[in-house]
Amino acid sequence: MVTGTSLKDRYRLSRFPLPHNGMGKVWTAQDTLLDRPVIVKFVNAAMMDADLLRRFRREALLTARLDHPGVPAVYDLGEHEGVPYVVLQKIDGITLTDLVAEQGPLPIGWVAFIGAQISSILLAARDIGLVHRDIKPSNIMLQRSGAVKVLDFGLAVLPDDERYSRITQTGQSLGTVGYMAPEQILGAPTDHRTDLYGLGATLYDMLTARPPFDDPTTITTLRNQLDNPPPRPAQVRPETPSVLDDLVHALLAVQPEDRPANADDVYAVLASLADDLPPIPGVLDDTAGPVQTYAAIVGRVPPDGRSTVISPAGHTEINA
Repeated sequence: MVTGTSLKDRYRLSRFPLPHNGMGKVWTAQDTLLDRPVIVKFVNAAMMDADLLRRFRREALLTARLDHPGVPAVYDLGEHEGVPYVVLQKIDGITLTDLVAEQGPLPIGWVAFIGAQISSILLAARDIGLVHRDIKPSNIMLQRSGAVKVLDFGLAVLPDDERYSRITQTGQSLGTVGYMAPEQILGAPTDHRTDLYGLGATLYDMLTARPPFDDPTTITTLRNQLDNPPPRPAQVRPETPSVLDDLVHALLAVQPEDRPANADDVYAVLASLADDLPPIPGVLDDTAGPVQTYAAIVGRVPPDGRSTVISPAGHTEINA
C-alpha cells in the first residue's frame, strides 16, 4: 500500500500503517462517503495462503456476528489488488496494557467498572455460543467516554457451528501465556468459562499492575498455570475488597468447574463495586460527564446497600 491509496473510491488510507502484531497490516483511513475515520485491516500479502484467508474472513464474520456496543463494528469487507481487507470502526482510546503501564494499579472502582463492561460483552458472546479465547489487557480498550471495547477475535470459536469453529493451529498460538486458561494449554475443549479465566487474569493485572503469573520462563509460567492459582490480589494489594479478592481467585481456578458458573454472577459482583470513579490523569480527566452514563449501565450501589444490576436484556434487578 502507498500513502493516499483509495479503496473502492471510498476509503482513503493515511500516510503510514499502525504498529500491529496480527496477521496483516492495519491502517487508519477516511471513509469519504460517510465522512468518518475508520480502520482498514489487510491480510499479510507475504504470508497469504488459503488457510490465512479463511481465518481472516472468519475473524471478520465473528466480529460482525457479535452485535454489542462493546465490540468494534464491522463496516465492510473487500479486496484490493488481490489482498483482502476489512473495514472496522475506529476506536479512540487506550489499551489496558498501556493504561496500567502509565497509571500503575487502577482505582478499585475503575477495575470493577471496566470488568463489569467486559462481563456484559461475555454475556452477549455466550448468548450466541461464542468463546473469544484471548481475553487479556492488550485486547481491551478504554475509550475517553469510559466505554470498553473488546478487540481481536482471531482465536474465537463457535463450538456448535462448523463454519466458524474450524481453525488450524499451524504457526499460531492457542492463546497468550499467563492469560489463557489451563484447558487451552492442554488443548482441551473450551467454553465460556475459558473467557472468565481471561477476565480474572485481566482484573488481577489492573488491581496489581502485574500479570497473575510473572515467572522467568514460558515453561515455568505454563506449569504454574496448570498446577496452582496465583497469589491472591489482596496479598499484593491489601486494600482490595474481600468480595473482589474472592472473585478474582475463583475466576483463576485451574479447573473450569471451580470458576463462577457464568458471567451473570461476575457482572453482579463487579457492578456493585463500580461506585467510585476518580479522574484518570491524561485519559479521563473529567469523569462527571459521559462516564456516569456508562456507570448506570454497569450498575450502581444505592444508599440502602442493595446492588442495582442492569441486565443485558435491559431489565433492572434489585439484589438484597
